[in-house]
Amino acid sequence: MFRHPRRAYYSLIHGRGITPRFVYTVDNVAPQGPLGNVIAYLDRESIRQHLVEASKELRLRRALEIACGYGRVIMTLAEVAEEVIGIEREPALVDTARSLLPDITFHQQDSILRLPTIDDASCDFVMTFTVLQHMVDEDVRRVVDEIKRVTRPGGFVLLGEKVAPGNETECADDRTLFLSRHRPVPVYQEWMAPFTLRSVRPRPAPP
Repeated sequence: MFRHPRRAYYSLIHGRGITPRFVYTVDNVAPQGPLGNVIAYLDRESIRQHLVEASKELRLRRALEIACGYGRVIMTLAEVAEEVIGIEREPALVDTARSLLPDITFHQQDSILRLPTIDDASCDFVMTFTVLQHMVDEDVRRVVDEIKRVTRPGGFVLLGEKVAPGNETECADDRTLFLSRHRPVPVYQEWMAPFTLRSVRPRPAPP
């Protein structure tokens, strides 16, 4: 978990226009069925631990998840934060999220490289979860810049992204294909500067 320069940390859980890109559906956002249920449970529990830690130091008025999909883990933010916002590119996933979680605000936009609906320094807790690992470097840098822009001084950022090799696609620079790649922790530390790395934890996995 990272935190903003004025006591702003980020956490890592490891385990310019619109360009053509891979389109996500409910079926390829995450594993489905029994395995998917267990993975979702473990992911939510991990997020919950970070939220509890952050809430001991800062009142979490507003939490944001970038690329929230159909809302697989965003409801965990609502357990602690007073207001929760989800940003998602795929209209079908936003429709599903809104139908399942009507108390959470979802914004659909064609790209997550900019967050025009979110004001500067307006969020106490910002999260991506298995999102940046599916993006090219250039785009990740732009998302990270937006994360830093919208995070309140003293706020927290949780990046649940792949930081070790494993299950990676051969291609890492074609937006039109499904991508999966790791970036070591020092890369995120460099890109998140001047935020301070608060903690790094492994992503729980079923046996």
